Amino acid sequence: MPTLEELLEALQNMEGIPEEEKEKLRDNLIARANEAKPGFMPPMNGPTFGTAPDLAILFGLITVVGLIFAFFGYKLYKSLTAREKRKEEKRRQKQQKKKK
Repeated sequence: MPTLEELLEALQNMEGIPEEEKEKLRDNLIARANEAKPGFMPPMNGPTFGTAPDLAILFGLITVVGLIFAFFGYKLYKSLTAREKRKEEKRRQKQQKKKK
């Protein structure tokens, strides 16, 4: 397998390739050679989280949890108001019995 220097020298000696292409190839070769070195850490291009699908899944899960809380809150409210109505009706019935 040829070394990096040999590849760069062969690239320099190639004719018929524009200089821009040679620059791109040279940069690509150097980048790949740096990746292959042990202990080399490639530069971070920003955070690896926060992509659109991840955010959509997060938003969906938050929405589902919110809907579950809303459902149970509504059921609790309904049962408490129904209990209050029953107590009120019992009180009215007791008052009517006392009047008779």
